[in-house]
Amino acid sequence: MDADGRAARERARPGLAWVGEPDWAPHIAPLPFADEFASFRARCSSREEFAATMPAEWVDQLALAGTADEVRTKIVARHAAGATSVVLIPAAPETLDELARVL
Repeated sequence: MDADGRAARERARPGLAWVGEPDWAPHIAPLPFADEFASFRARCSSREEFAATMPAEWVDQLALAGTADEVRTKIVARHAAGATSVVLIPAAPETLDELARVL
């Protein structure tokens, strides 16, 4: 999280490096951009390149990152879609107090 949502999403990118790997395919398959996602990953020479250059829209879909209000909205949307839990993993030196603002 960050008061600057774009900065927060950029900090989350490295954590998305692994979602392009084959064992994540079942989790990506239901997304509307799954085919393009797989093709994009195949064109990237590394996980790091993949995470650094994926479209911002994908970062928005794949990460709970942004301002506190944006993250809160994403959590509500995931619960509305059927999720029973979400995972918050700080991508920067956020404190528990800052994460608690979202909840």
